[in-house]
Amino acid sequence: MRLLSQPPPLLPPTYFVNVYAKEAFVVIFDDEPEAPQARLDIVAPANGSHLRFPSTVELSAFAVYTQNEVYGPVEFYDGDQLVARSLVTASTQPPIPGLPSVHTAFWTNPPVGQHVLTARTLLSFNQSITSPPVKVTVDSPMLPVVSLETFPLQNASAPESCPLNADCAYPGFVVRRSGPTNADLRIYLSYSGTATAGVDYPALPDSLVIPAGRTRRRF
Repeated sequence: MRLLSQPPPLLPPTYFVNVYAKEAFVVIFDDEPEAPQARLDIVAPANGSHLRFPSTVELSAFAVYTQNEVYGPVEFYDGDQLVARSLVTASTQPPIPGLPSVHTAFWTNPPVGQHVLTARTLLSFNQSITSPPVKVTVDSPMLPVVSLETFPLQNASAPESCPLNADCAYPGFVVRRSGPTNADLRIYLSYSGTATAGVDYPALPDSLVIPAGRTRRRF
């Protein structure tokens, strides 16, 4: 069961939902002969959900095992690719067979497009379980997403001064954009640190343009 906030027409609000205690689970044991001993279901995101890009997506799986507790970790897959792993929830208390548990992990910036998610975990050393698939769609952003990186990516460092006639290789930056490239895109920049522009390093621009037809610009 889940507590809901009041629908928008009911204003002003008459209560707030405690975000740390907004759900409760009750397990009804299925005693039919063909009932499975274990169950693992992805409960978030819901099947058919549309997700934003960029975003950090909470992945949650509900697990129950009639012979023991499910301690995890639970691994979440997009197709065959591992995208997130929950923490182990083991404790020093004696196990309670059939006690339900929720296992959560986070998927950072899933790519735009359709995805088929499954969750997997071990029940014992030689027994595992996989959840039914959940289909989600990550929608294209309304605006381009820009990102910044150093060039080279690793060990980007520079001398404070370059000796006369020496060939000093200074690192640079690369700014990238997603989405359509049919028009110029101006990007704005700021700088911080203890080095002084024009003294310790060449002054850099406050803005730059990624030209139409290109997805990145190095400077």
